[in-house]
Amino acid sequence: MKKNIIVAISILLFFLTGCSNGRINPEKVSSIKRIGVISHIGNTMTSYKLGLTAFNNHTLKTNVSNWNIDTFITREFSSAIKTKTNVKYIPISNRGNNFSRGYQEGVLHIENIKSEIKRTLNGNNLDALIFVTKGQDDPLSKVWVEGFNLINKFGFVHTNVYLRFIIVGIDNNKLVEIGSSRLLESKRVSSLVWPNGDQPIPVNGLNIAEEKIKGIIKKGVGTALINYGLVR
Repeated sequence: MKKNIIVAISILLFFLTGCSNGRINPEKVSSIKRIGVISHIGNTMTSYKLGLTAFNNHTLKTNVSNWNIDTFITREFSSAIKTKTNVKYIPISNRGNNFSRGYQEGVLHIENIKSEIKRTLNGNNLDALIFVTKGQDDPLSKVWVEGFNLINKFGFVHTNVYLRFIIVGIDNNKLVEIGSSRLLESKRVSSLVWPNGDQPIPVNGLNIAEEKIKGIIKKGVGTALINYGLVR
């Protein structure tokens, strides 16, 4: 029976910087001829002002739909796949699929959306699916499940990106994880991006944050393809 490989890539923000390798078995890589991408990040940025005590902390949610993050991620993958790999990129539609039900406390559980994933693969005749999502599986870090954010800690402002790559496959109608890797990165930005953590982020600050976050995501896309052994 034909084996379909699903590459589920989770993106969210965190403090650390580092990279772990999640290279796919070369035999499995060679079986991927057609690939699609679904990004499921959303349009809300949750940011945190951290003070000296819990009473000084503040959480802010900002609508950043004008960033078009999901479209940006899909476009970056499309471009990288077309120019750096021997795999054919297939534009796909996820109409009729409710991927939101795959989340529990902000963390994606692939097993909860098996039917949606199979429908997407079979409906588009894909060998592989790159699923971009927010979420992680570290019970000690449940706060970092928003997808992307800003941190204002004692007046120092950072954009923090945590990309987690879960690689699972469908073999004989069974969903199996075949590997995982992650990229963690933090960028310090000017304190003027969010000068007052108790107030909304100014428009100019949002523009700077958008540029930084998209830059980290762009790097993460290239890193993911290299880590998996898909780059020719």
